[in-house]
Amino acid sequence: MKSLTLFHASIIAVAFVLCCSSMTASAAQECVEWRNGKIVCKQVDYLCVKDRVQNTFCSTKGGGIVFDLYGVPVCGPGECIKTRSGDVVCSSETGGVAVTDIYGTPICSGSCIPANHDACVKPGSSP
Repeated sequence: MKSLTLFHASIIAVAFVLCCSSMTASAAQECVEWRNGKIVCKQVDYLCVKDRVQNTFCSTKGGGIVFDLYGVPVCGPGECIKTRSGDVVCSSETGGVAVTDIYGTPICSGSCIPANHDACVKPGSSP
């Protein structure tokens, strides 16, 4: 009886390892590790935030959304980041990536463009 239980436990353990390894492989396909160790992953299609008066604003599909220095949500076609000076820049490409180099200089897919509140979308309205 014990050997049968041990056999079932072994099968469950193998199934668990196979399941987790396939999840890790699929997650790894969505992310890239840079030479400095930073991991950059594909972002979701839409991002939404609430401003300080609880109005909801969303990015366009593949776009980014970040709060500026004044707490106002600002958006762009791709991922958005804050610079060292507090400005917000976004990738000019839909779904593009924005990162900073080791000196804090923003680097973006395509080019870096200033984020804009007018590029954000209120849910229920068309972009």
